[in-house]
Amino acid sequence: MVNINLKSFKENIDNILKDIIKDNKQMKVLTENGNVVILSEQDYNGLIETVQIESIPGLKEEILARNNDIEGNFEN
Repeated sequence: MVNINLKSFKENIDNILKDIIKDNKQMKVLTENGNVVILSEQDYNGLIETVQIESIPGLKEEILARNNDIEGNFEN
């Protein structure tokens, strides 16, 4: 993850946001009051989906088991 100070972020916000969206990068903006992480909507949605899957008991294990079954069928 790239770190940038607030002044540099403000000066280059258009290009920075374009790069974050295009390349699915994350950036930490360092400020006097704390830091902010900026990420693309695609990355955000992926994180939310992962949290939702992890919050359902047994779902992660079921997905992994089915994935292993599918991979095993391709090996034969």
